[in-house]
Amino acid sequence: DEILQPLRESGAIDPSIMMAMAGNADKLTTTQRALLGDFRGTVNGPSWFGWTIEVTLGYCAAAVFLAAMTCGLIFGTRAFVRAALLLGALGAAGFMAINPEFGLMLLQSRVALAVIIIYLLMAALFESFLYPFVIMFSVPLAAVGGFAALRLVHWMSLSDINVPIQQLDVLTMLGFIILLGVVVNNAILVVHQALTYMRDHGMRPNDAVVASVRTRTRPIVMSALTSICGMLPLVVMTGAGSELYRGIGSVVVGGLVFSTMFTLFVVPALFSLALAVRSRYDSNDGKSPTMADAIDLPSTPAPTIEPSTVRSSA
Repeated sequence: DEILQPLRESGAIDPSIMMAMAGNADKLTTTQRALLGDFRGTVNGPSWFGWTIEVTLGYCAAAVFLAAMTCGLIFGTRAFVRAALLLGALGAAGFMAINPEFGLMLLQSRVALAVIIIYLLMAALFESFLYPFVIMFSVPLAAVGGFAALRLVHWMSLSDINVPIQQLDVLTMLGFIILLGVVVNNAILVVHQALTYMRDHGMRPNDAVVASVRTRTRPIVMSALTSICGMLPLVVMTGAGSELYRGIGSVVVGGLVFSTMFTLFVVPALFSLALAVRSRYDSNDGKSPTMADAIDLPSTPAPTIEPSTVRSSA
């Protein structure tokens, strides 16, 4: 759009000549399709009443949400969740049936398979299908920080003619993959510690989340600072071969800084919301929600600590 099209419009390139971008651009496109999958031409429907595919899918999603909301208003929160899951599963199955090539390409996407494996692993560890969503919400935050840092390094490289211009290359994309596996550790610490407080000490959800953030802030900041300080020389030091590793360093450093700052605020808020939704979901059975219902573990009474024990421990 920026190079070939103006040349064609000015007559410098004959319209009958076929041209394609090659070199680093071609390698980047090939790597992107290998990681994310090549979904071009895999979506051919649905297209109803003359609408485009995007508009049709938007109306279908709105209809599913309204139907689930109606069930929730009539029968309660549990009915809303069940209706949303059922209608969403039916809609996804219908979409895959209409576009089988999209489903096959989705299974070939490395990123999609990695996300599914990570989600299933955390679901097995936490014995819940809800809590992994809270942890994986830190991934988009890290991606934003990675792109922001890469943009900043790109601007800095433009101001110095002796430094190679930093672009989004293949190794920089590898930095995003490394980043995704690192940033979830902070959220795992917060969620796991809160669940431990609720299970072993009988603390209420909000109190457990607050205590978890208070006790895990120092380990999170220490681990983030060691990684950031270790990768920072790759970003600030220029020289021969710096264009190979500068992109990876900027992405990892920016993603860690951004995710660490916001994980301590966003993840606890989402986790408290998830616990409230889980308790509300269980309360629709006509029984009073307990802490064991919220975390799928047997309820344990709060421990009683004698004053003499506290003094001796101190």
